[in-house]
Amino acid sequence: MIGVNYGDSPADVRDFRKELKLSMTLAMGGRGEDSVSAKYGVAVYPTNYVLDKDGKVVAQIIGYDEKAMLAALEALGIK
Repeated sequence: MIGVNYGDSPADVRDFRKELKLSMTLAMGGRGEDSVSAKYGVAVYPTNYVLDKDGKVVAQIIGYDEKAMLAALEALGIK
């Protein structure tokens, strides 16, 4: 799992990661047409993508939707 931040400073992202004791990678999303957000067409935060073992996007979940996330993971055989 990788989290991509948009709009916060690197220091704020580090503090957030430390506060929540996250072990996942958090990357800075950047701005402009070469940003991660632009490349994946993200307009709403959070937007979550589920990728299969080959790296293909199999689900895009816009907003916080735990049921949709669990269903997408279950479809991949992850419980």
